[in-house]
Amino acid sequence: MNAKLGKAFSQVVGRHTLHNISNENGEMVPNYAISNDMFLISTNFQHKKIHIGKWTSPDHQTINQMDHVMVSKEKMRLTQDVRSNRGYNCDSGHFLVQIKVRQKLITVKNIQIRKYKWDRKLLNQKGKINKYQENLQSKLQEIEGETDINQDWQNLKHVILEAATEFKSPKDVKNANHWWDDECKTAIQEKNDAR
Repeated sequence: MNAKLGKAFSQVVGRHTLHNISNENGEMVPNYAISNDMFLISTNFQHKKIHIGKWTSPDHQTINQMDHVMVSKEKMRLTQDVRSNRGYNCDSGHFLVQIKVRQKLITVKNIQIRKYKWDRKLLNQKGKINKYQENLQSKLQEIEGETDINQDWQNLKHVILEAATEFKSPKDVKNANHWWDDECKTAIQEKNDAR
């Protein structure tokens, strides 16, 4: 922006600006901020002059505050600090501007649903299959016909899963370290003992 902000626009410019009078860009930027209900938050934090200045003139004497951070007035409280960092080489005459923002993260509870796998070996047993078919027939006769196709589908799905409960078993958690065996344990033990 290269805007030198004076103290005339106190409704959008903080008290800690380096300049008393504004240049041409320094008048356009506050007008934009006023029309969009924003605030130049980079002038709101008190720091040493070297941490406020964003550009040093070629004579290395004059420090200007020309780069600014603008936030909406609703989000002003989230900005904790704005300052310049002089040590970084960003291939520019301007210094990097560091902004610290407080952000509230939303936590979501991770609800784990127990997963089951179907035991296909039981499908080969004639008695189990007959029992499943009988359960399915009796439960299907209990269902009344609905006019809504989605409700019919949910009822059918529920009946099929309920009749097949004998074929479900809890899903085993696979061991991620299936390669870790007694040979590895002894090798690690020997290495630790050698120390």
